[in-house]
Amino acid sequence: MPSPETLEKLQSYLPLRIVLCLREGKALGLTEHSFSLGTTENRVRLWWSGKAIDNLFGAEHQLDAIKTAAANAKTWRGDEFIFDPLDPNCPVEVDFEGWLAAQGKFDKRNAFFRLKPFGEYVLRAMKAEFLVDQQKGLLENFSQTLEEGADRQAKLKALLLQFRDLCPEAFEVADGPED
Repeated sequence: MPSPETLEKLQSYLPLRIVLCLREGKALGLTEHSFSLGTTENRVRLWWSGKAIDNLFGAEHQLDAIKTAAANAKTWRGDEFIFDPLDPNCPVEVDFEGWLAAQGKFDKRNAFFRLKPFGEYVLRAMKAEFLVDQQKGLLENFSQTLEEGADRQAKLKALLLQFRDLCPEAFEVADGPED
């Protein structure tokens, strides 16, 4: 948890949100670059709330961390998870002191983070739940396709391809004995 002094400095930015994902067994933070999103193992975009002033035009606008994080997570790949970085159950610790002292554009957007001891398990559980929900949806589509009958073979093939992309390990074939 951040120090009481740091928490006081963060008050004007609340609520805060971050977006994390688990890919190839690694916890990754969604990062913002000048004109694109990416992921890294040690940085995460810290979305904050409050008033912001456009440096170019001087226009003031209201930021909403919750809506912005959700919109960015949704447009990325779909298996990202949104967290309040101040929640004790958040799977990572964010370097708020470094973020508050940041000077460069990238550093002001993307804070350093480190995985908490239980963090990987939280992300793995959330990813498993996400995959189960995806598979349930595919199975419902599969059942509906069987009932519909028309163009059944094409629809089944498309659903199986979606399932293969979602869960490739289910389609791995073990090497059998050589003849």
